[in-house]
Amino acid sequence: MLPLLVGNRIQNPMDSQVWQLCLQLKEMVELICAPKIHHNQIAYLKTITEDYVQLRCSLFPNHPLKPKHHFLLHYSDLILHFGPLIRLWTLRFESKHSYFKECARKLHNFVHLCKTLAERHQLLQAYLCSDMDTESFRCEIKKTLPELEDETLRTLAAHLIDVIGVRKREDLIFVGSDDITLFLTPIQSRKLIQAFKNGESNGQVASTSSEGQEPHVSLPVLILPDGFSPSATQISPLPSERQTSSNQNKSWISSFQVPWDKMPARLLQAMEKGCLAHPEDRRVLIRVVVEAMQAHCKNPSKAICTEVARLIVCKYPGTFADKTGEGEQLGCGYYSLFRQLKTRVEHINRDNVSNRIRQPRKRSSDDSSGNDAAIKRSRTDVDSYGCTKWQPTNLPQGETAESLEDKRKILITIFKSEGPTAVEAMDVERNMELTYIYQRHMINTWPPPSLCEVEEQWPFLFTKRGLCSHFHMLTDIDIDTRLHEAFLTKGRRIINFFLNQRLKWSQDIQALLREMEHESMNNHQVPIAAILLLMKYFQEKEDHIFILTD
Repeated sequence: MLPLLVGNRIQNPMDSQVWQLCLQLKEMVELICAPKIHHNQIAYLKTITEDYVQLRCSLFPNHPLKPKHHFLLHYSDLILHFGPLIRLWTLRFESKHSYFKECARKLHNFVHLCKTLAERHQLLQAYLCSDMDTESFRCEIKKTLPELEDETLRTLAAHLIDVIGVRKREDLIFVGSDDITLFLTPIQSRKLIQAFKNGESNGQVASTSSEGQEPHVSLPVLILPDGFSPSATQISPLPSERQTSSNQNKSWISSFQVPWDKMPARLLQAMEKGCLAHPEDRRVLIRVVVEAMQAHCKNPSKAICTEVARLIVCKYPGTFADKTGEGEQLGCGYYSLFRQLKTRVEHINRDNVSNRIRQPRKRSSDDSSGNDAAIKRSRTDVDSYGCTKWQPTNLPQGETAESLEDKRKILITIFKSEGPTAVEAMDVERNMELTYIYQRHMINTWPPPSLCEVEEQWPFLFTKRGLCSHFHMLTDIDIDTRLHEAFLTKGRRIINFFLNQRLKWSQDIQALLREMEHESMNNHQVPIAAILLLMKYFQEKEDHIFILTD
């Protein structure tokens, strides 16, 4: 509604700095009130908040900032320590209180008012938390019989819930034609009963196995794309828009040079010293870089802006990287710079429709006919975020589909005979690495298989070592090493948090802090100390987390 209310007062929105200030404030509010926020977005919030305060001072020098503006600068750190601030918002408590005020106003009875309000609230919560209410049940019937009148629909739903006793969606398959003949015609009854049964069967996985044979989920069909033969040595990669766009961008992005000679002198000095850039200088950098990018492409994509931001941060991390006050990197380190670049591109192209519209991706007739089925069965590119081997295309050297299937059966036999401890064996680890492509094709199939199916075909994936090994191949990250590093960095932050507020803690926490100060901790003791502090804070018992064995 804001553009409609003030749109006629803004003559030139692209050059109006006050309007840009309002847009910045709107973006800040969206991030501050977000129910979920990523570390990258926290860094971006910190950047645009500093930019907003600096721009607000320069635009309105005769109107000094209020203390609340200074509080904005701390929101990013508060989110980093306590999570999304919307959870600490007191407005939800006011909204909850409004229900009781409304009830008290309409009751006009103030005898045992607290008891009356408590009973009404409990009845409301019981209604909201019921397994199936009448409204959701009516939607189920409306999908099958859209021509049904609203009055008949309400009566039928109430009859099935109150008289027949339907409580869950699973109960619908037990509804018979005699239960609904009073409300529907015979044809409508049969349609509805058939829809109930089909809806239940669609939620279950049909597994057909003959007697004496090993249960099988048609792995070659699920895992391998159409046209894959046992003698094939390569699996055709699924079409990916990311691959297509990257090929188009390589023509100029690989040789792109940031025009550092156009940067202000204060920014160049900060880059030499490794100091943080001033918000005004950072805005100049964004404008200059976007102008240089648009000389090659009028509407640079996200991938291009990401690559340019990454190059800038890699060259001058001390000036442009996203870091906390303690110097710890936030997220990828260049998200705030990427967001500013992309926002500037969208701002410049807002009045140029031809630049905003991207050309459709061209595909040959052969590709469109042969790969449609594979595209429908595959996951989206968003699912592969952070993975280095999301969908391998080449089979291991010397392996075929038949040999991989044989190795899978060998792994199942070993698991049945020796149990999960066999995952430590070298041949099991080797076979799991060789069949990784086989595992990924099953997991990435659309619709995806259930966990029971995956566990049935790959039981070693559900052991700690098997899962960590699969994750290492998928993301090129050793989860044990990464977890140890996270324990060191986050653990020290937790310990410092308790040390800086020593007087407000209980006697148990203070005693633990004194013990930690007397003994110098090494890197192996930091995670244990952080866990013990959290246990004391939440009043958890040690035997609930630590298992003592001989």
